[in-house]
Amino acid sequence: MIEIKEKYKNYGFIVLLIILLIIVYITSLESLKKSSIDPQTNDSSKANSQELDQHRINIPQANPAQFIPENSEVISNASIYLTGSLNPERIIIHSIPDELFKVGIIVLSFDQKTHSWKSLYQETTDGEFTSLEQVAKLLGDKREQGVVVGHGGPRGRLFGFVIVGENNGKIRTVDIVSEDPVDWAGGILSIEGNQIVVETLMNKTYLKLSSTGFNRKLVNKDLRNNPDINTAKKDDIIIKYTIDSHGRINGNPGNEEYIILTEGQRVFMVREDLSRVIDDLFCDSQILSQDNKVFTAKKAGHASISIQTRRTDELGDEPDSYDYFFIVKNAVQSYSGYATT
Repeated sequence: MIEIKEKYKNYGFIVLLIILLIIVYITSLESLKKSSIDPQTNDSSKANSQELDQHRINIPQANPAQFIPENSEVISNASIYLTGSLNPERIIIHSIPDELFKVGIIVLSFDQKTHSWKSLYQETTDGEFTSLEQVAKLLGDKREQGVVVGHGGPRGRLFGFVIVGENNGKIRTVDIVSEDPVDWAGGILSIEGNQIVVETLMNKTYLKLSSTGFNRKLVNKDLRNNPDINTAKKDDIIIKYTIDSHGRINGNPGNEEYIILTEGQRVFMVREDLSRVIDDLFCDSQILSQDNKVFTAKKAGHASISIQTRRTDELGDEPDSYDYFFIVKNAVQSYSGYATT
């Protein structure tokens, strides 16, 4: 009898242990289930994202016709987070009746109390600013800025743009127009990081806004592909030239100058101006080899280097040309320089 009692006593302990384990398991399961449906235990960013989406879905579409003048046409109607708030604003670009060279800019904000759109900002701009072409974050925070691009002339070439943004609680605009109407002819506008970049064949213009406001800083980047004259040797010749705004070339030495070279000697062509006129360089390949704007005398003979400008349609100027003539002598002849004619 004693052995049987001890045996049941051991079984009872095991059953009790199993029951405790089951209770712990059920409790853990209930806790896990509760946490999966309780928004308080979810990841806060996920909850916030769901809340933001819910608010945005409930916003009705803005009706531009309520805000633009009669007989106006909507050019652009885009959503943009100008103020960085929960709900985006809208930028409407519209035509001005009987005004060919003016457009209207309207910024709308959604009023949650009245559940309707209201006008936050209005402006009429001079110039053929056609559309909202870029949205950028130029100030390094969550606020966005709209870039309204202007095109003019028969070919619709870029001449400037308007930046629409918010600063110190107010909507503001900044006009960015090239100093010369054709400086950005054929230019392409893009966004690089927090900068606006206008790139042409001749240069790049960078626009960067400060963190405290809309301050302009335009920086030209030289894309003329000038050679590094620091690599020129003592006997190499450096020819410097400029091209004015009408495409006229002026060089030192002058046009049709004769220059004597020896085999292996190099000529560096350096353009010094920053005008918008494009130029091309050509040479006699049998006598001179060309590496960008560095020419090397290969063998004895007569050769030339020609500078030619491309026609600028906006100015109507004819292309100009500038020539240098070379007499290349054998390497055993030591004299080089300008020939007397």
